[in-house]
Amino acid sequence: MKTLPDRPRLTPAVADTRRCVRTVFENLGVNETSVVVGFSGGADSLALLSAVAFEAKNYSIKPIAVIIDHQLQNDSALVALNAKRTAESLGVEAEVKTVQVGTEGGLENAARDARYEALNNAMEEFSAEYLLLGHNLNDQAESVLLGLMRGSGPRSIAGMREVSGSILRPLLSMTRDELRRACQDQGLEFWDDPHNDDPKFSRVQIRQILAALEQSGSQGVVQALARTADQMFESEEIIGPVIEAEIQQINNPKEVDVEFLQSLTTAVRRRVIHKLGQLNATELSRVHVLEVEKLVTNWHGQKPLNLPGITVSRVGNHLHFD
Repeated sequence: MKTLPDRPRLTPAVADTRRCVRTVFENLGVNETSVVVGFSGGADSLALLSAVAFEAKNYSIKPIAVIIDHQLQNDSALVALNAKRTAESLGVEAEVKTVQVGTEGGLENAARDARYEALNNAMEEFSAEYLLLGHNLNDQAESVLLGLMRGSGPRSIAGMREVSGSILRPLLSMTRDELRRACQDQGLEFWDDPHNDDPKFSRVQIRQILAALEQSGSQGVVQALARTADQMFESEEIIGPVIEAEIQQINNPKEVDVEFLQSLTTAVRRRVIHKLGQLNATELSRVHVLEVEKLVTNWHGQKPLNLPGITVSRVGNHLHFD
């Protein structure tokens, strides 16, 4: 009797990763194209890459795994090489891109900026239509909590989207533990980044806070924060056009009529000020927005505000963003 080849059993975790990827492909009509998959060798991106490799053949999709070597650890080149071999063992073409991480905005932000720049460049290099990332439900919850703690505003609390332009995050509905299980069920060995346990990074601190909450009996906090992101995003879809309509009345976002800002309701004015910060390449916190607002509603000759990445001053009846 002929025996069947030994292959991993299709477990719920594995099936869910494939379903998530398949659903995104079908909803967007992704077919006969190339996609870049951001790959580190960690469990999240490995679960994603495995699912993409499985589903890609059904849609005539060519996936390319792109590994970013940030050069922040002594063995980073070896880690990147091992990730490349892992991707190739799944039948996926893989490339390592080495980047130089700067210092602006702190190490985490600088590394993120370097990574996304390299991934975007890889999309152009390989003529890829989409970039797939392995963010999960825990990442979403951490983003919401981080936004709340920083007072970054509603858009930050709205978290990440499954589809954001050419960026796809198919696994946002799955937890980190489920993705690790999907790898284990397939016999796939993943890499644990030691930076994920280093408390000097703000995301690690947030992760530890969430873990403590879950262990203390506040079960479901990750799911609750992810639901908050969805609800905030829906609210932003309603509010966004209102703010955009007001912004359209401003001819120059670097020099804004104070009387126009005074004519707005408090809530709309503060959102417009926040948007003006973004138009001038900075993300104003709630505290900064309120300080700028004082130049509009409580003017008594204050000095210019030296805020992160920008200076805001009032000259006559205009606010200047420099």
